[in-house]
Amino acid sequence: MTQNIYDNKEFFDEYAKLERSIKGIEGYREWPLLREQLGNVSGHRILDLGTGCGYFCRVAVEKLHAKEVVGVDVSELMLNRARELTNTELQSKIHYQQMDLENAQFNNINGRSEKFDSVFSVFVCHYIKNLETLFTRVFECMNSGAVFLFTVEHPIYTSTRDLDPDWIPLPSSTGDSNKIIWPLSNYNDEGERVSNWLVNGVIKQHRTIATYVNTLIKVGFRIEFMDEWFSIKSDMGGDNGPKAGPKILVIKVSKPGNHA
Repeated sequence: MTQNIYDNKEFFDEYAKLERSIKGIEGYREWPLLREQLGNVSGHRILDLGTGCGYFCRVAVEKLHAKEVVGVDVSELMLNRARELTNTELQSKIHYQQMDLENAQFNNINGRSEKFDSVFSVFVCHYIKNLETLFTRVFECMNSGAVFLFTVEHPIYTSTRDLDPDWIPLPSSTGDSNKIIWPLSNYNDEGERVSNWLVNGVIKQHRTIATYVNTLIKVGFRIEFMDEWFSIKSDMGGDNGPKAGPKILVIKVSKPGNHA
């Protein structure tokens, strides 16, 4: 089972203070890129993996004119908050369901076998241990021609085994605060990583970019777009550094075939 860190009340309360939590998905610094890559989703049935407080679900229906959005998440606290924030008039088009993505099935949610036109996920896949299984089940629940757009924390950040990684001075910088580097280590050593972020003991899964891409190809997806996105200022707490490397890996894939 996925570590359900978001149902840790201390973590949940701290996460609620982040800029991303306060502003919602339209306040994410990477949202303009994600919105562009989503394309036209008007009339689509969309699956939101790791929906959290349901920000994307509501934007997708209210502003992007999706026909229906199903938001799934392992966290009961997150889903309760999502339901509180969802207006009555949206409830016929937005459905929330608690689900562990490590062993989830998406082909028969709420007794319906209808497939999805788009699948969306932000900062979820780096928590999943059995990634090939998740990708396979996403592939199976998509219509031909449908798009799966997701982001993960960039692997240069998940690679380190340091509990509290941070930028460090360049050894030859002689105290120049503008010359700092990220201590990349253990990049090819994939597997579990434990870090202290908001609370102690947060578990993530480190993978190389090649593993993400090759797993998607193995499952049957077609790679449509990739980006190694970064912003100097972070909305996840703290700064990324004056010459920050890529913070987020963005991947867009499609299921081969013609969309109905």
